[in-house]
Amino acid sequence: MAMGIDVQRHFSITWAVMGALSLVAGTLWTFAFGQGFGVLLIGLKVLPIAIIGGLDSIPGALVSATAIGVLESLAAGYLDPIAGTGLSSISSYVVLLATLSVRPHGMFGRPTVERV
Repeated sequence: MAMGIDVQRHFSITWAVMGALSLVAGTLWTFAFGQGFGVLLIGLKVLPIAIIGGLDSIPGALVSATAIGVLESLAAGYLDPIAGTGLSSISSYVVLLATLSVRPHGMFGRPTVERV
């Protein structure tokens, strides 16, 4: 920033390139293995895991993946027979909303510190 480089623009370009490469890699993965709908379901399960654990924390992702897996198994075993099927699928999103309302940066994520 001191040399006149727009850091935010470079971060935006980096994220755009990463998103495009992820799109190409996901498309090629789907065509290679022929499981389009299965890849979509895995992607939907990864979103709460990444956000609950914290976007900048690998140990947080591991802990939240384990916690979400246990939560979905318990919800499938105990809550689905009572409330109907499908409650185990949305249980991770309920925990996601609760986590975002308490700690917006995730359980293991660091809050953003901006200096003025």
